[in-house]
This record gives sequence, C-alpha cells and structure tokens, in this order.
Amino acid sequence: MSFSYNQAQGYLDFVIYPFNGDETPAFVALYTIGTGESFTQARVGTDFGSTPWNGSYSYRPPAQPVKAAVYSDVALTSYTGHTSTLWSWWVHHKLLANTEQQSGSDWVAVPTDLTDGGASFQTWFVPQSGQGPDRPIRP
Repeated sequence: MSFSYNQAQGYLDFVIYPFNGDETPAFVALYTIGTGESFTQARVGTDFGSTPWNGSYSYRPPAQPVKAAVYSDVALTSYTGHTSTLWSWWVHHKLLANTEQQSGSDWVAVPTDLTDGGASFQTWFVPQSGQGPDRPIRP
C-alpha cells in the first residue's frame, strides 16, 4: 500500500498493490481534503473496531496465538523528504490492544518487535493463557 498527500492539489492518494509482486495497482483512490493540510501523526497497525478510536468490539481469545496482520517494507516520509523505517526519531511507542473488560488483563492483540531494519512487524491475537494483569505475553 502507498498513501501520499499532495499539498498543492489537496488530495490523499491511496494505492494498493497485489501480494503477488505485480506492480499494477489493484486499487487506486483519491480523497480530497483540501490544500495546505499538515499531518503531525501517522499510525501503522491493525484496528479492531469500526474506527481506530473505537474501543467497542467483541473479542474471544483464541486457544493459541493467532497472527492477525503482517506489515513489511514500512517507511514514512516527512514533508522535508526524509524517509525512514519505523526505527527512527519519530516513532514513540507500540500500541497494545486491551478491551479493559477484566481489570487490565483482557488483552486483545500485540505487535511483535520490529525486524528488517525497522521496516517490518506483525500483530498477533493473544490467547487467554498469555494474558496477565500488567501486559500480555508476546507470541
């Protein structure tokens, strides 16, 4: 996937490529948001609700860890043209998904550590046996 913002034209450009390595896009879309926007944050991850901020979703822990998503070749580019993987000065922390239904122990999913020079990671669903009061046990 590739997402970019054209400040002069005022649109977001979304391009999704097939998994087979074909360079012909499988999906292309433009979303007009207006000129002169300034983005101060980027999130790369897996959402479980209807929006990234929705904490309302049902969850039943799997019996074993289950891979939910794989991210590879992730890079971000600043307005000044600086491109870097997630091992960079602008990355602050991992986000862990917790439904907060059982006093902080109902963990939904966790990301793995970064690999491939900071360009890759995975998200895993946490089994009940891997949940704890402070944080989940990583797969």
